[in-house]
Amino acid sequence: MIAHRIRRPAIHALIALATVAPLTPARPTSDSPLAARPNGMKSAEPTHHVFIGATVHPEPGVVWQDGYIEIRDGVIVQAMDAATATLALPGDAVIHDLTGEHIYPAFIDPYIEVDAPAPDAPGKHWSREVTPRRSALDGGGIDPDTAADRRDLGFAAGVIAPKGGVFAGSAAVVSLAERPDDPSAEWQGVYRDNVFQCLRFKRNGWEGTYPTSVPGAVALIRQTLIDADWQARQVPTRDGSHPADALTPLEDASTPLLFDCDHELKTFLAADIASEFSRPAVLLGSGMEFKWLDGIADLGLPIIIPLRFPAKPDVSTVGKAESVELETMMTWEQAPTNPRRLREKMPDTDLALTASRLPRGRDFLDELRLAIENGLGEDDALAMLTTAPARLAGVADQLGTIENGKRANLLITSGPVFDEDTDFYDIWIDGVPHTLTDRPGPDFDGTWHFFVGPEDKPFFEMTLEITGSHDSPNVVGTETWGEEGEQEPHSAQARKVVIEDNRISFLLDDEDDQRVTYIISGVLAENGLIRGTAVGPDDNTFQWAARKTGEPEDQADEPEQKQEQEPDDDDFEQAPPLPGYPFGPYAVKYE
Repeated sequence: MIAHRIRRPAIHALIALATVAPLTPARPTSDSPLAARPNGMKSAEPTHHVFIGATVHPEPGVVWQDGYIEIRDGVIVQAMDAATATLALPGDAVIHDLTGEHIYPAFIDPYIEVDAPAPDAPGKHWSREVTPRRSALDGGGIDPDTAADRRDLGFAAGVIAPKGGVFAGSAAVVSLAERPDDPSAEWQGVYRDNVFQCLRFKRNGWEGTYPTSVPGAVALIRQTLIDADWQARQVPTRDGSHPADALTPLEDASTPLLFDCDHELKTFLAADIASEFSRPAVLLGSGMEFKWLDGIADLGLPIIIPLRFPAKPDVSTVGKAESVELETMMTWEQAPTNPRRLREKMPDTDLALTASRLPRGRDFLDELRLAIENGLGEDDALAMLTTAPARLAGVADQLGTIENGKRANLLITSGPVFDEDTDFYDIWIDGVPHTLTDRPGPDFDGTWHFFVGPEDKPFFEMTLEITGSHDSPNVVGTETWGEEGEQEPHSAQARKVVIEDNRISFLLDDEDDQRVTYIISGVLAENGLIRGTAVGPDDNTFQWAARKTGEPEDQADEPEQKQEQEPDDDDFEQAPPLPGYPFGPYAVKYE
């Protein structure tokens, strides 16, 4: 990424900057007049940035080949396709030329569990499993390691929900940004509070406290909602006319209920409860919805989908193969089709993906690519990570797309976001960059003409062959000497080769010069020429330069041919149609 403050003629002419009202947080921040003032100098980090040259994906299904994004104070003030307008760069902005890279709206994870203490206030519920007054913000919120892991996957925001309980408490949408060390720097931690009331069909076992079964949990949920509705009508507490108690948050029937359905059949229990009490509902799925696809689709409720794909069953021996149930094999085969099948059956319903509840040792992006291989469209996948979770969490006015007035939450990648070879370079959260992967430095690989003195009539020249500049650099210097007509090339392997960014240095032994060693270093300029300094054995220094004359030879043909001869055991095969109901070897087939 190149940051500079110069005008670029390719951006044509001046555009008027859109004025944007500041976004109001749900809870007091450092902007509050009551907040403590930081002790020290005010942060001087630039807050006005312009991104040019990148391929921008402002929303699913839309692509700007030459995008222009301008952000100020953490908010997008101008986003557009530069190919359709005449632009000039603002003089006070830091310009980031991202030619060849891609920019996406940063992802939103709609479900991340966090620890939160139970409320210690008058009016507790008789069951310790009913804590609607508990908030995911009451504890430490999301821990730094979890936030960093999510940023690495492209997430800039997440919905955090309290762990445990039948009525676990309220969820909140929070930033996944790293909290700045500078106390004077702006930091927006909470985007929206009280997003959902989180419910689980939790059972404590026969030796535990009530509820000890799923039917008991259903009964507790229903009775609690009956009590909350009665309280809202008879002795309301939300308006302050009566003392607040455990049921106060449930008096607001407009707050969606988020049901944790860790088994696909629990979705029907959740739908029945939501319908009975006329409450909006969102389902946190099990990842196995394909087993009851038609019935779940008919519910029409938004679903948060975990990518819980079973591991490949071990059938390497006769004994192991006989011990694996046919339904286990069928589940392994069909699970990666779950996001695609839900999307096909529920085209007008918000479906979102979460990185939570992955099987141990799995990578979210790998599992997502597997879902795409199994038919999930890339635009649908992007929507499930951006626009759909933004709508579910009630923050579509702030997040989910790249457009004027929204928060500057951007994901910058080396290529299309779902390609296996794509690197995630940076994630910007509220206009603050977080580096995910260093960009590769200039490519030194190839054949170079090394010369001392004028290029057309050098005092000395040789050929440098440079390979492996990005991982294991290697340099071979070759010069030709001998009597006229009998000249032969002589090569020497360089030692201590170091390539960092656009700098190269190495030691080169010269056997023709009584086995002396030259210390050589240089810098690759934007014009493609390496210029540097060398130190000879007598400590005299001289200037040198090198120009690339050829690309490295491709040595990958033989391994590719070998790979074609030996097909991978894990080659992808499309899953067959679903067998019918109930899912398994004895299903009744669809007509």
